[in-house]
Amino acid sequence: MVLPDSLVGIEIKSDADTYARLESQVKDYNLYFDKNIVVVGTKHAGSIRTHVPQWWGIITVEQVGNSVDFYVYQDMQINPKSIKKDVTVPVYYMKRQLSFLWRPELVNIPSKNGMQRYAAKRKAFVTQKIMECVPWDKLKLEICEEEAVIVRRISVPPVSLFSVISRIS
Repeated sequence: MVLPDSLVGIEIKSDADTYARLESQVKDYNLYFDKNIVVVGTKHAGSIRTHVPQWWGIITVEQVGNSVDFYVYQDMQINPKSIKKDVTVPVYYMKRQLSFLWRPELVNIPSKNGMQRYAAKRKAFVTQKIMECVPWDKLKLEICEEEAVIVRRISVPPVSLFSVISRIS
């Protein structure tokens, strides 16, 4: 999910799911997202906390009659890997977040920052130039802005879960 200043990973575990792959999924989410949330059915509500880092948000889902209720069990916090160490953010983290952008959105960032657009260059080249020239704080906001453009383009309909998550961010 794209928020104005962060990218949020959302993992969903229904009551039919097991924790078999969750450890590797958590590692993957931690590599890419600023914040993460796991959404679980009532079967997992009592045990999920032991399977995700303490900074992950936890939302439980319960069917009540013909409707579904969402409960915020634990608020999400910032991913420690996304926090600046000294004056820089780890290069691998910047690169991973830039990899979410499609090419049309990626080439918008250099032009917004007074750089060449690099329209004919490969994605890896454009990514490297952006990382060299755009300060992380500014780049983070621009990545979120460009991701929001992609989301609008693919017309994902609003879902009540996203409303709940937006309120707790």
